[in-house]
Amino acid sequence: MLVCFMKNKEQVGAGIYVEDGPGNIQQLRDKKLDTICFANSTNKLVGPPRADSWEDVYRLVHEIWQARKTA
Repeated sequence: MLVCFMKNKEQVGAGIYVEDGPGNIQQLRDKKLDTICFANSTNKLVGPPRADSWEDVYRLVHEIWQARKTA
């Protein structure tokens, strides 16, 4: 896992993004990049996939990865 803090997040080239900023989540999803919303008080209206904990992130990453393998 790589943790990276930068303005243009899509330039990271990640396989799956974990983000909490609603605007950033929307930008990444608009570009068809798999993005997990890490839940907080500013992103309550952002749809799934959502994670409330790092355990949720782990589970969602695994689910997304498995779905890619079967697609």
